[in-house]
Amino acid sequence: MPSTASSLPDYYQVLGVSPSADADAIRKAYRAQARKYHPDAAPENPYAAAQFRALRDAYNVLSEPQNRRRYDEERWLRGMTSKQSKAIDSAGLLADSGKLLRHLQRIGQSAVAPHALQSLLLYLLQDKHLAILSAEADAGLNDAFSGNIFESAGYLPPRLGETIYDRLALLKPVSAALGEKLARTLAEKRRRQKTDRMMPWIIVLITALLCVLMALSHK
Repeated sequence: MPSTASSLPDYYQVLGVSPSADADAIRKAYRAQARKYHPDAAPENPYAAAQFRALRDAYNVLSEPQNRRRYDEERWLRGMTSKQSKAIDSAGLLADSGKLLRHLQRIGQSAVAPHALQSLLLYLLQDKHLAILSAEADAGLNDAFSGNIFESAGYLPPRLGETIYDRLALLKPVSAALGEKLARTLAEKRRRQKTDRMMPWIIVLITALLCVLMALSHK
C-alpha cells in the first residue's frame, strides 16, 4: 500500500458505505455504483472510466477479508499519525502509546501493516515528543511510554524495528533496568543483522567447497 498518509484512498468513501458495513452492503454498493459509472453506461462522462477503476480498486480490497483487515489497520495507524501534534503532552503520548499497543494485541501480528506501524512509532518518537518527555524528567512515565513502544516495535520485521529501538534509546531519563534492556536488544539486533549480511557469503563458500570436494572425489 502507499507509504504516505495523503496517498491512502478512502475506499469506504469511494463506495459510499460506512467503515462498519458488512460484506453484503459493500457488494450492493459496488454493483450500484459500477452500473452508474461503467464507461459503456456513461459514454458522455469523461471521468466515468477513472471513477469505475476507483470503484473496482475499492471493491477488490474491501470484498476480500484479509485485504480489508490490512487496509483497516493501515487506515487506523495513519489516522493516529495525522492527529494534531500541537495538542500532545506527556500524558497524551503515554495514552497514545498504550492505545497503539492494545490495538496491536487485539488485531494480532498477521493484520499489521508494517510500514504504517513504523511511521506511527517514528511519529511518537519524533524529536519534539522526546523533548516533552525528557522535560518532565519522570522516569516512571518514560518507562511506561518506552515499554509500550518497545512491545509495539516487536510487531515489526527486524529490518524496520531497529530504527525504532535507536530512537527509543534517546529518551532520558529511564530506569537503569529499561536502559539495559534497550542496550541488549540493540546489540542483539545488530549482531543478527551482521550475521544476516554474512550468510549469503557463507552459503557461497560452503557451495564452492562442496563443488571442490565432489570434483576431487571423481578423480
